[in-house]
Amino acid sequence: MTVRKIASGEVVTYMVNGGYRPEVFIPSNYAWGKMLDASGIRTVEIADRIVGNTAGILMSREMHEEYSEKYGEVTVSGVLEAAIAGDLIFAYTNPYTSSTGLNILTAMLYSFDQNNPLSEQATQKLITYQQNAPTAAYTTAVLRNSAKKGIIDAMVMEEQAYINTPELKDYVYTPAGIRHDHPFYTFEYVSDEKKQAAELFAQYCMSEENQKLAGDKGFNRHDDYVGQDTGLDGSGYFAAQNVWKTNKNGGRPIIAVFVTDVSGSMNGLPLNTLKESLLASAKYIGSDNYVGLISYSDDVYVNLKIDKFNNKQRAYFSGAVKSLNANGNTATYDAVAVGLKMLLDKAEEVPDASLVLFVLSDGVKNRGLGLNRIKPIVGGLHIPVYCIGYNMNNTKELKELAEINEAALINADSDDIVNQLRNLFNVNM
Repeated sequence: MTVRKIASGEVVTYMVNGGYRPEVFIPSNYAWGKMLDASGIRTVEIADRIVGNTAGILMSREMHEEYSEKYGEVTVSGVLEAAIAGDLIFAYTNPYTSSTGLNILTAMLYSFDQNNPLSEQATQKLITYQQNAPTAAYTTAVLRNSAKKGIIDAMVMEEQAYINTPELKDYVYTPAGIRHDHPFYTFEYVSDEKKQAAELFAQYCMSEENQKLAGDKGFNRHDDYVGQDTGLDGSGYFAAQNVWKTNKNGGRPIIAVFVTDVSGSMNGLPLNTLKESLLASAKYIGSDNYVGLISYSDDVYVNLKIDKFNNKQRAYFSGAVKSLNANGNTATYDAVAVGLKMLLDKAEEVPDASLVLFVLSDGVKNRGLGLNRIKPIVGGLHIPVYCIGYNMNNTKELKELAEINEAALINADSDDIVNQLRNLFNVNM
């Protein structure tokens, strides 16, 4: 028997796409089980709760006092009202991977229209909210960093994670949405013998000794909280993700430049992985967005000027990626400067757009501008720079670059880089 720790949404993505068939699935909440059933992957529920937990809204103590005085009790609808009014900044995680993100997204849509969370009315209110909202965080760690820097006033998190994050001790937690009781599923395709083994494992998890251990780790609190049922079935949860994907930028297009390292150290497997993963995941980039591509070694080359990502531009993008070849030195921050300039120039043509830079590299620069030179520029422009590292032993500077504006560094050496890029593009593109 093996146990793998994978985000609930990623498991569903793997299974729906036919790439993964576990015998047991224990997601954070029941929404993911409904989504599998809607996809034709029939679940068999062994237990509706393995360990108790809730998701909810964290608010800084100072903001909590200000909010309570003006809006009263902390609720999803109240927080959204305050955010739309400009009284606080509220951030949440990617609803394609994060159980908390999906939970809060559907609670938001429900608050906009309790009769039909997927209605045009709910969608239009989501667009209004998203026009001034932060980009959904790629991970909870990004939210924590934003909170530490005072960039956001409120955010989503599971209660158990909150309890085990000492730096958030000055935040006030309020449960919201559906409960996160970790239902225990096996599947119709699993043999009777393995189903019996699954039942034994569930009993082991629910033993008095293990439940006490779970309590010590921060679970099994707020047992009196009754989750807010949005009335969505599995297809409804998928539809909610799609509503968010289409409208997450408040109707604004995105302008993105991919900055690709083609220095000599990228030759062979790193560059081949870069090409394959970028080509495979580009289909998750929306056609209403604008995309360009540059590469760099000793110098910087504009392989594809920014244009709307229609079928023609997709074909050009594919051809540009396939033609990349590696040699020479590494002028990373010269390339970042060129990419930023391209974004700003295009933004003059599309003034209401959101800007983002993706840097794909295997490590530290050895030519041209340094990180300290580019840091104040990136910070001053407030353009997020997401970095995809192809040698995680040599990516300290890429991590620093990504963290300037609360973006993320992604490990391209993992065996699921295509899925990671898909998740990244779902958030940003």
